[in-house]
Amino acid sequence: MDTLEFKWIPSTSFPLFPMQPLPPKLLLMLWLLQTLPVRSLDAAEAPLHQLQCYCMKPKGHMNCTWGSSLDPGIPYNFFYESLKYQPNRIQNVTVPRGQTWVIVEREHLTVAEQYLVWLSPKDNTFQPGEPESLRLDLNSIVKPEPPKLSQEVEFSDDPTVVTVTWDAPAWPPHESFKYQLRYRDVSASIWQQVEPRDSLISSFLELSGLQPATVYEVSSRCQLQNNVGFWSDWSEPLKFQSLPLASTGQVDVWVFGLPCSSPYPQEETSVLLWKDLMPGLGVSYEVVFQVPGGDLNPKIYPCCNASIPKGAKWVSIVAFNIIGQGHTSNLTLACSGSAPKKVQVNSMGNQGMLVTWVPEPQEHQEFVVEWTREKMVPQELNWTRLPNGSHSTLLRGNFEKGVPYRVTVSSISLKGLAFSSPVWGYSQEIGKVTGIGVRKRCGGMRVLGKGLQSKTKSDVLLFPPAPLEGPTLWQIPNAAKGALTVAWAKLPRGRRGGHFTHYTLYVQPDSGSLTILNVSAETLNVTLWDLPGGYYKMWVIASTIAGPGQPGQILQLFLPEKNLKEWKVLLIVLLFCVMLLLSCCLGLVFSKCCLQLCHKILPPWVSERIPDPSNSKSIRPWREEFPQAPPPKDALYLEVEEVEIPMSPAPQPPEVPIPLDSGYEKHFLPTPEELGLLTLPNPQIST
Repeated sequence: MDTLEFKWIPSTSFPLFPMQPLPPKLLLMLWLLQTLPVRSLDAAEAPLHQLQCYCMKPKGHMNCTWGSSLDPGIPYNFFYESLKYQPNRIQNVTVPRGQTWVIVEREHLTVAEQYLVWLSPKDNTFQPGEPESLRLDLNSIVKPEPPKLSQEVEFSDDPTVVTVTWDAPAWPPHESFKYQLRYRDVSASIWQQVEPRDSLISSFLELSGLQPATVYEVSSRCQLQNNVGFWSDWSEPLKFQSLPLASTGQVDVWVFGLPCSSPYPQEETSVLLWKDLMPGLGVSYEVVFQVPGGDLNPKIYPCCNASIPKGAKWVSIVAFNIIGQGHTSNLTLACSGSAPKKVQVNSMGNQGMLVTWVPEPQEHQEFVVEWTREKMVPQELNWTRLPNGSHSTLLRGNFEKGVPYRVTVSSISLKGLAFSSPVWGYSQEIGKVTGIGVRKRCGGMRVLGKGLQSKTKSDVLLFPPAPLEGPTLWQIPNAAKGALTVAWAKLPRGRRGGHFTHYTLYVQPDSGSLTILNVSAETLNVTLWDLPGGYYKMWVIASTIAGPGQPGQILQLFLPEKNLKEWKVLLIVLLFCVMLLLSCCLGLVFSKCCLQLCHKILPPWVSERIPDPSNSKSIRPWREEFPQAPPPKDALYLEVEEVEIPMSPAPQPPEVPIPLDSGYEKHFLPTPEELGLLTLPNPQIST
């Protein structure tokens, strides 16, 4: 089928057509042209310059590639026609959709043959000689395998020079190659290329001008020396590290956790620390401790700490590698001398922390300034050494904003080591964050108590941005009359965000204005006097140089009125009097009922008007002296018989015991005659 090539660029005009209505026949012709298949010229020209083939030796496969401008939605056939030995023999290989390469196996090719190759859609076969065809000779498109680099490079006495060796790919011995090498630092992205060398002279190359102790990678490629064919692919890179320089410096050594260091003299094990003299270069360190009685055996450590044996007074350390060793560093471990005084740490923003101190003027001292986070770990300790006469230094490092660092200044003299008291500092304190805050309008302020002043603010920022939290408030019992004491604890340093300048106590009564009290940063309790009774809310805010922080937990409490106890006592007394009076009235009203109840419950002798003498215990001894008279018999007459009584000496009257009686009992006691104890005179009875 013939095709019509038609190409129209938008926004262009056709001067062939006049600006008038077209005839009907011409419109019909244009409509018929639209139905014919149209092929873009760009699609036909794209494979012309992108089709490329080469013969991989020694396997003999032919590999052809092309660009991605072909339509990926349809399959293609790759055709290759013999031109020299088998003319007009056309073979093809089906290419999967979207694939931009094809491999023709060795068994389908003829050595030293010439071929005509082209691509065509699977449903259409293009004849040889079309623009997209490519004429080639297998002997002129050879591409060798990459050279094989040795596993290691050869070092020389100069650490900046190495020798790279390789093996040529498998090839007939009568042909030779030329080579190209490229190398680069592993941290770089650009390769440095070395000019080709003739393999008949050597199969190695010296790379010079390298940086000591640097990791490099190198690769190579080759081509036939007669410039026939293509360059091979680059070989797999070989990595190596150039030799380091000799260890000529001194090791910066320091100690951690000596008994004389503060603030934890006995909690940590003493550790010897030093900085790696040549990081990543395989440097080892020889450490010798001196103890009373001699030196200990030297020990080899990789890096960068060693435990200090007990009783060690001196230590020496030296770095060495395969090139040589450096100078020996010595450090005394004795605790003696004068420590620096008046150590101060000032924040310098993004620049770091400025540390100042006052040295001892009469001693030759070197100084070591060390800093670490709040939790002391030997691996996190940093230090810098300063010469004699120094009194300040600017610490630079990766300091975090709002994180406290413990800074200690130590002196090294002939006497030994002396450590100053640690000082906490911040490189940057947490500052204010711009934004909308919640503000509360406050009324007038007043004096809270003895010696405590308050100040008035029209607006109080209740939720400022920093520090991140406030102290927790609680009440302390106070024996003083009319006093209320509240206290709070210090926040952990990691939550402060900076140095506290002062605390602010907020007192909000249930009904009334908000009261604000500022106290110093060292104050941790406040006593409030003469507060009226009622419900109160209190909280504390800590402030830094950046401004006030977040409020702490709110304390809610109730204060009773001042005279409440006196009123309670008076009320209890009045209530007691009323109860007593009521009891008396009830007793008078129900007295008769009580007497009747007593008669029923108590024995009869309790309620008799004249008591029974027999119930009296006072005459019981007297009654025991006299026999009880028998009860009288029931008779109307008595018989009296006269009996002569012989005379006998008058008997002595018995001693009568004095009865123990009271006047009351004597008044009511019966007479002896009534009791029948005495003999009545015989009456003269006539019979």
